[in-house]
Amino acid sequence: MYSPGTEVRGRGRGRGAGTGNRGAPIPRGKRGAPRGGPPGRHSSYIPSSSARGGAPNGRGGRDDSATPAGDIISSTGNRPLPPSRASTNIPARPYSPNKSNGANAAQRTLPKFGETNNTDEPTPPPRSPHVSPRISNLPKLPFRAPDPNQQANGTSPAEAPKEGGGSPVDPEKQKRRAELRHKCLEEIYQTEKDYIDDLETLINVFIFPLRAMAILDDKSLYNVFSNVEVLINCNKEMLTQLEGTIQTTNVGDDVTIGSVFTALADYFKMYKVFCANQQTSLTTVEFLIKKHPQFKKKLDVCHTDARCRGLFLQSFLIKPIQRVCKYPLLLRELIRYTPEDHPDWDPLQSAFSKINSVVADINEAQRQAEGLQRILDLQKMIDNVESLVAPGRNYVKEGEMSFYKSQKSKTAEKRHVFFFTDLILLTNRKGEKKFDHKLSVDLDSCKLVVLADSSHIKNAFELQTPNKSKKCILSGGSADESNQWIKEIRGLIKSYQKKKLREMGEAKKKAQGTMPA
Repeated sequence: MYSPGTEVRGRGRGRGAGTGNRGAPIPRGKRGAPRGGPPGRHSSYIPSSSARGGAPNGRGGRDDSATPAGDIISSTGNRPLPPSRASTNIPARPYSPNKSNGANAAQRTLPKFGETNNTDEPTPPPRSPHVSPRISNLPKLPFRAPDPNQQANGTSPAEAPKEGGGSPVDPEKQKRRAELRHKCLEEIYQTEKDYIDDLETLINVFIFPLRAMAILDDKSLYNVFSNVEVLINCNKEMLTQLEGTIQTTNVGDDVTIGSVFTALADYFKMYKVFCANQQTSLTTVEFLIKKHPQFKKKLDVCHTDARCRGLFLQSFLIKPIQRVCKYPLLLRELIRYTPEDHPDWDPLQSAFSKINSVVADINEAQRQAEGLQRILDLQKMIDNVESLVAPGRNYVKEGEMSFYKSQKSKTAEKRHVFFFTDLILLTNRKGEKKFDHKLSVDLDSCKLVVLADSSHIKNAFELQTPNKSKKCILSGGSADESNQWIKEIRGLIKSYQKKKLREMGEAKKKAQGTMPA
């Protein structure tokens, strides 16, 4: 706020007091003292008109006598100074940069740069001591009155039943688990009963009429239905034993069925025959429907039977495989809701192990049977080839590749290659399902060598055999495809040669064991 006659000057440049003109720049070191008077302590100190000699103000020629001597205008407004400092005759303390304002300033000297200790580090605050979690360190629990129900039953909390982890048994969880275990038992029994009904439908609705009417001969009937008439006897025996176990037990949670599965697990190996014939069964049905009008007509009549429930013959033919593969799942679910102290715990573990082993054998037999069937089918499709059926030979995969007669070849020939566990067969495609045999490579003495790229051959590898006259250089459509083929062929060669060495070692040991000492 501005007031004529008294002006507040800061440390920077300002107008001269009482001159009416712009003041000259304040010399360095004297900016704290206003012009025309003694140097002041603060830049806002302005002497009164008497101290300034009564010079008129430069703004409008007004006299400073209009402003009282004791009212000094500050930069923040018209605030009068205290009476003790209102007098203008008090000289300001001159500024001296070499002197300190304190009494002991001479003793407080700053240390030189070389005298400072640069290795000092701040001291971390003290930490509370580590306390290991012990029972003695925990706060005491409040007193809790004993449960009157437990006192009435004569049992203490320490005597309450406990499970594997040592925690007390929750009655609600125990009841829930018993209910779930009872449901698992009901599911095993009911699904077994429904499965036997499906087998009886397959026999009574399809097999008996076709056999009685001589629509199919015994060989065709076996190709379609395999040994299903034998399997039903095994499952009927299991259902009888399950019914006996459930009826003789009053409490549902105490039912033990593990021994039933353990005793009958070996009989389920008969499913290997049915599962191995699965692909042949479905293929034969499709063939008879297309080529045998009388069979198709009778099959349509069988499908109208109410016992079929709208299902076709193919649906009933896959029921046995679905059932035998479901036994491990049912047993695992039952074990989940069976406590370890239950009398059926150990029998269920044994039954689960045996059923798993049987199912693994069944799956392996089915895989081998499907591979054998595939080999028989290829035998019919490939011309000019000897018998492809051999002990231990399984079909692996097939695909299109480029074939070069030598490393100097400029053009490639397309080959359809069949891979078996002990043989690689190169053919020329003649139609959709017709091939002409070109070259066979035995993996017994085969070696794969990756070739460097040339101007005409890229991403190629050679299958080297003792017969140097026949070169077999193959290549995929791309680098990734060739790398995949190389990886799989090397795996086949390694597996087959290891198998041959193992068989030779076993034969040698057997021969040494039979030799007289």
